[in-house]
This record gives sequence, C-alpha cells and structure tokens, in this order.
Amino acid sequence: MRWSPFVITSALSFFVSGSLSIPAPSNGTSHTLMKRSVVCGQNVRTAVAEDCLEHRPSLFFALGGTVQRPLITAHQLDPTAQDIPPGAACDHVVELQVLARAMSSSGACAVITALNNLNNPRHILLQPLADVINGAGNLVFLDSRVNSKKASFVVNAMNGARITTADPLNLAVSGYLRNQLISTGSNAVAQHLDTLINQITAIAKTTADAIPALPQGVRAQGIQIQQQALKTAVAQLRQLNDRTPVISRWRRVLGANVVNE
Repeated sequence: MRWSPFVITSALSFFVSGSLSIPAPSNGTSHTLMKRSVVCGQNVRTAVAEDCLEHRPSLFFALGGTVQRPLITAHQLDPTAQDIPPGAACDHVVELQVLARAMSSSGACAVITALNNLNNPRHILLQPLADVINGAGNLVFLDSRVNSKKASFVVNAMNGARITTADPLNLAVSGYLRNQLISTGSNAVAQHLDTLINQITAIAKTTADAIPALPQGVRAQGIQIQQQALKTAVAQLRQLNDRTPVISRWRRVLGANVVNE
C-alpha cells in the first residue's frame, strides 16, 4: 500500500482497503474540473461519488431550511446501504485548489519539476499527497448544490474576498465547514498534507546540496543542466517569502464569515 496510514478520530474516520493512483490527464475532463484538480502540473483527482460509497462515510450533509436561510444537517447513513444518497456529491473537504495554491506559492512545485527532470517522477512524488486528499478521511457526502458553491467560497476565502448572502448558499457552505466533525477532521488532513510537502522539499534540499557547484566560468552540460536547475529551484524555495502552509490557508477558509447584503 503506497499511502501513509492516517486516521481521523471522529465520525469521519474510515480505513482504506486499497491504494489510489494518480490518473493521467484526460481530454474528456472538463476544463473547470481539471483546473481545480491540477497540482504542480499533475491531475491528482481520483475520487468520485462511488469512492465515497466504497469508503462508507457515516454521514450525509443534506441541505434544508429555506431558500433565504439554508441549513446543513448531518444525517446518519445506513451502513448497509448500497447506493449514493439522492442529490449527494462526493466532497473533497480540503479542496485540491488549497493544496495547489500552497505548493505553488511556496516553491514546492518548482522543486518537484526539477526533481522530475532528474528522473524522480512527478506522479510518484505527488502520490502520497493524492492518497491523503482523495482518501476516506477527506471524503464525505454533501448536497451537490452546496458542493458546487463550495468551490468559489473557498477561492474567495483564500483571497480574503467579501462573501455575502447575495447567494444564500454561502450560508450553507459556511455552516457545513464549521461543523465540528468537518473542521476537526479537515484540519488534521491539512496538517498531514503539510507534513508530506515538507518531506518532498527535504528530499529536494538534500539532493541539491549534494550536487557540486560548477567551477567559475564553466557552463553546465548534459545532466549538469538539470542538476543546476534543481539547485536554483531549491535556492528560490529557501528565499520565497510566501510560507503559508496548507493548514494556514485552510483555517482561513474555515474562519471565513458570510456578511449580510
């Protein structure tokens, strides 16, 4: 099994009986989905509604209330059920776009590209991250309308943009994210992702530091070109000011307020 064992102690805890593998990008995937699924140049989305069913989430977060005051309610699911709850989507609680933003801004994507060019395949480096973000601990059944709205809510929250009741579904998204089970479990997922990112960058730093510097005036040739590119990427990683990890970005999302309009 290629993923690191990971358990969230809550009603969202599950055990994964198999491993996931990163799919090759498909021309049949919609532009919007692909944009939200790409992390460091690799499509890492593998989970669909059937994955939620297979991993047996114990809860379905359904939409209720009124149009203007929507509410999210957690419903206990029959553990023997063999179908997907009507109107449900399989939600990645911590969204891939949060992971992508953190890795791109920190310089982690640049070092992954450099490692990939030195025969450390990108998809292998990203596999542990894919296993966690597509794993049972980060998947839950959520009303499809709320799931669709959640994407823009997360972007606005990360950007510090104003989120209002002009679209009442923002209230539903906020209520869902502030559910204790969701917030506790997703914080654990975000922290685990940061640990895995740090492991990748540690590999890059160790590899780069072992590469000898070129003598003054000597131009890189052959494999030296890729080696020096890694040294440059690691140097930039160390100098970047954006050190905002996944957990910090995700807590910004969880704490986002919806204001009346």
